[in-house]
This record gives sequence, C-alpha cells and structure tokens, in this order.
Amino acid sequence: MPELRPHAWIRPDSLRLQIAFLSSCDSKRCPAHDALVRLHEEAGPDATALSSFAAEGDRLLHFDWRRADLDRSHGRAVHLTLIGAAGPTYHQATRLWPLAQAAGLIFVPSPREGYEDYGEEQAKHVLPYLEAGFPMAVTYLRSGGPEREPDELTERFGLRRAAIFVARRGTGVGLRAALEHVVARALLAYGEGRVRHASLGDLPRLPP
Repeated sequence: MPELRPHAWIRPDSLRLQIAFLSSCDSKRCPAHDALVRLHEEAGPDATALSSFAAEGDRLLHFDWRRADLDRSHGRAVHLTLIGAAGPTYHQATRLWPLAQAAGLIFVPSPREGYEDYGEEQAKHVLPYLEAGFPMAVTYLRSGGPEREPDELTERFGLRRAAIFVARRGTGVGLRAALEHVVARALLAYGEGRVRHASLGDLPRLPP
C-alpha cells in the first residue's frame, strides 16, 4: 500500500482540501448521503450545488464549500470539496475512489441493528488511515430507531483510537464538529509540510 499522506491542491492564492466520506451502508439513504446533504444545507450560499456523477451504475455525491472563516490560512484561501459514494454502491472501488487524493476522511458507519457486519468490513479499509495518523473521524448518525451504541461499534471495528462523534441524522446537529476536527488536522498537516500535492493525472480510474 502506498504511503497514506493527506493530499491538497495547492495554488499560489488558494488551498483545496478534499474530505472523503465513507459509509458502510448500501441503503438508498445511506449515512454518507445524509451527512453530505446536511452539511450542504449548513453551508448555504457559500457552497456550490450538490451534484453527482455516475460510475457504472454507482454515483458519487459532492459539493465545494468556500470557507471564508478559514480564509488566508497559511496565506491562502481555503476551499473544501466534500465527496462520497451515496446510496447503493456495487463497486468497492467507487467507495474508495474519493480517498485517493483526500486531505481527510470521515467514516460514517450505520449504527442500525443488523448493519454491524457492513461496518466491520468497511472499517478494514479505514484502519490503515488511522494507523498512519491520517486526518480522520468516525461519525455515527443517530435516528432514534433500534441502534447499537457508538462505543460498542467502535470497539468492534477496532477504531478505538479514532476521534468519535455522534450526530442527529434528521438535523445534522453534530456533523459540523466532526468536519471541523478533520479540517483542522488537515490544515495542521499542510502547515507542517506533510501533505502531497494532488494532481488529477494521478487519480485512479473509476470502474469502467
């Protein structure tokens, strides 16, 4: 596996950080979908339209967010790209594609009873990022239905050393804290010279 270092698109006057959302659920309204929708609502007019592009029946949902509150961070304006596979996903490569040049990762496993095995399977892909010190967080979206406790799931997934956040699925309350945690650590990595310059030419191919 290549070295897991955060990436950034670095320009003379701007810095673009891609934050990847990885979900363990294949339902139509998977946690990654709801997380992206709620954060897009919070971003308001500072964000581009929420849009998607297809990859062999799968889709990736994304939007850009100009973060005026972070402007001139390290001498550059800061833009975020939030992206993740939303909804039923046939190819695992589609889920992992946003991570290829990400500055940070938000893992959104479903806390619903009966979905534990899905979360455990995706956690295997998250663990190397945690062990590498990659900017990341684990976020559980609670809806009030039959759900497992976050501490129980985190233990099962082997992600005890990760930053854990709990948010409300219906309102998104709590999601912003997880995003801010990841962005702050990505900016710290940039300030310490630990990021790699992202290039579109280096992106892996999506499923044909």
